[in-house]
Amino acid sequence: MKAVEYIFKSEQSDDLSLAAFEERMTIIQGIRIFFLAAILFLTIVFQSIQPEFLNPEVWVPIYVVLGISFLLNGVFLYAFKNLSHHWIANAITFGYDAVVVTSLIYFTGVNHSIFLFLYLVYIILCGLVYRRKGAIIMALWTSSLFSLLLVLGPSLEGRSLYFAIAINNLAFISVAILSGILSEQIDFIGGELKEKGRELTALKDFNQLIVENVGSGFLTLDSELNISHCNSSASRILDDHMLLGRSLKDVFPHLAQELRKRGRLEEPLRFEESFVNYRDDKLILECIVSSIEDTDDNSLGFVVMFQDLTEIKRMEFNMRQQEKMAAVGQLAAGIAHEIRNPLASISGSIQMLSSADFSED
Repeated sequence: MKAVEYIFKSEQSDDLSLAAFEERMTIIQGIRIFFLAAILFLTIVFQSIQPEFLNPEVWVPIYVVLGISFLLNGVFLYAFKNLSHHWIANAITFGYDAVVVTSLIYFTGVNHSIFLFLYLVYIILCGLVYRRKGAIIMALWTSSLFSLLLVLGPSLEGRSLYFAIAINNLAFISVAILSGILSEQIDFIGGELKEKGRELTALKDFNQLIVENVGSGFLTLDSELNISHCNSSASRILDDHMLLGRSLKDVFPHLAQELRKRGRLEEPLRFEESFVNYRDDKLILECIVSSIEDTDDNSLGFVVMFQDLTEIKRMEFNMRQQEKMAAVGQLAAGIAHEIRNPLASISGSIQMLSSADFSED
């Protein structure tokens, strides 16, 4: 018992988290109830179309077994979240499933029972929860019950009995091994998908973080030139926090007109756009527009990146003005120098003439 307990608990704790275990058990409980309902339906149908099936010695025990099964599964499903040892209740439920199938086979006849396939179904379900070891234990328990049923039954004797036991036990063990391998592959693929999902989520969050914190404005446009995404820098530069869902022509009318004219861009388009915000402040923006295309070169929209060049343009204008003033100053200095030279000559000549002695004449 300790060994079985270790196997079942280790299979649950190591391979499945509690949340995944609860989700998987909910699905398995649904499958159990589905099969019980199907058996009940088939029993009612057979009872109505086959007069010999109306024998109370047959259908009364079947209804009793099905009623107990519905009751136990309902209690298990209701109390599952409050159980401290899920593996115990689940192992008991799987064990009882084999007993139920054995009872149905016994009451309907071993040779022509339609319920024999349920052994394989419950072995597969057990393998999905407890992997290969749990499925093999379920197969051994099933084999013991079915072998006991064949031994106590009067239909088979001698070599036929041994052959039937060997064939069925081999089938049970084979299905258990295959279901265990399948469960391990499903868990492995599920783990890989979860890991890839976490990586994609982390990459998406990282890309979103980069886009939100980049200094340039960032807009994505759909094929109808409606804004489908914008970052915080775009809202800050344009001083507009209601950009999502708006048409590009309401924000950059000249750009919208140019993109509608071109249809698609073979290479990124760089240009300057004037923008006037709601305070009538005129901004000069440098924009770079690129196409978004799929693997078949079909245009899905556009990406617009822009930055505010207003201060830079103002500084460039001031620098040009200063350069012009400096040039005017240099020109004035040069002109003054050129004028000062002849004036100096004239002034010297006047001084010489004024100092000459004309009194002797």
